[in-house]
Amino acid sequence: MKNPFKNVSSHHLYLGAIVTVVSVGVAALASFSNAASLSQSKAALPDRSKSKLIAQEEKSKPCDTAAKDTKAVKTSVKSAKDKKATVKTTKDSKDKKNVGKEAPCPAKKDKNAGKTPAGQDMNAAPKMDPAAGQQMQPGQQGQHNPPGNGTQKQVEMLPANTCPDKLVRDEAAKMTSAVLKEKSYAMNKDVFDWVKANCNLAPASSVGASAGASGTASLAAAPVFTVFPVALGTRDRSGDFLFKKEIANSGSKLPFQPGGGNVTRGDGTSKRVPEIGFTLPVGTNIKAVMDGIITSVTYQDNDKDYEVWQVPSKDSPYLVTYDHVSNVTLKVGDSIKAGTIMGQVGHINGEFGAFELTVMKDANQPVKTFSCPVKFFEAGVQTTIKQQISQLMTDWKNFIGNQAAYDETKMSTPGCYIDSYQE
Repeated sequence: MKNPFKNVSSHHLYLGAIVTVVSVGVAALASFSNAASLSQSKAALPDRSKSKLIAQEEKSKPCDTAAKDTKAVKTSVKSAKDKKATVKTTKDSKDKKNVGKEAPCPAKKDKNAGKTPAGQDMNAAPKMDPAAGQQMQPGQQGQHNPPGNGTQKQVEMLPANTCPDKLVRDEAAKMTSAVLKEKSYAMNKDVFDWVKANCNLAPASSVGASAGASGTASLAAAPVFTVFPVALGTRDRSGDFLFKKEIANSGSKLPFQPGGGNVTRGDGTSKRVPEIGFTLPVGTNIKAVMDGIITSVTYQDNDKDYEVWQVPSKDSPYLVTYDHVSNVTLKVGDSIKAGTIMGQVGHINGEFGAFELTVMKDANQPVKTFSCPVKFFEAGVQTTIKQQISQLMTDWKNFIGNQAAYDETKMSTPGCYIDSYQE
């Protein structure tokens, strides 16, 4: 039998080998062409679709080749000229069984893990905004917003050794602040103690008080006096007082009667006098000491004069009474301003009349508190009033020739023997 390969020349076999090599090279070039076409297609895709496609490609690559670029592909094509290297590369590219079976890539550690974009630690303890007094989240800056924008504005501290005009007590916050020239100031303990010891202010008016027994909130707005009811001083000093020796022989015995003193009743017992009293010439005007509302105008038949009640506000437990006032034209419900003429002195006895001013708290309660009226004047006015009262008492002692007529050493403040008492 003839050998079928007998007439086949050796160069034919060599040609077949060359054809095989060329075929492999064509396949490699086709693979590169497809990769280039895919790269162009990705460039034309929208960003969102491009991101998905890139993510899918990266996921399908082994960890050690996922970061390689087009340069690696070109290197592979170039090496295809080497038969053995090309055959190995082609075999690997055609082997689909190993795709996706590579060990998963280990996750890279994020240097900023657990931190805000600004690099701040999310687990750090929250900071405090010193100005607003509020807790801040990490990364949040302290804000100084105007009042009403949800962030409290920092309150300025009252300067040391300074008397404010008045004190205001916030019962809800359990804090007392000072008011000076209509501006509110905070006080630390040292400043507050100094104010209490040196300024002789009226008790702090309270806001935000807790609910009382009736279940309704009580706003204990203390009176703030700005006008003295009469002009202190003798007439030769532009005051309302007229010194005559018959005053010493009258029931009052003094042109000005300090509050809180003891008097003897007709039955021999003694009692404190809550009011400050005046003996003045008939026709002397009596002025309102504060802004407020008239709640009572009562005619007193025995004395032929009136007692007038005034409160600083409808919900205040404080009551100011003007006793022995004649020619009253005010009526219940009238809102009046400090300095309003309420009438003239009453309890007429010849050339002189009388007038009394009282400050009372909890008038409708079983236990009432009486306080020295002088203590309720705002700081600037109060200083002047104390000086005028002291001068008036000195002038009377000199006029009557009796230095014991007033004993200022026993007074808690000029014009009062005690600041307050209850009965």
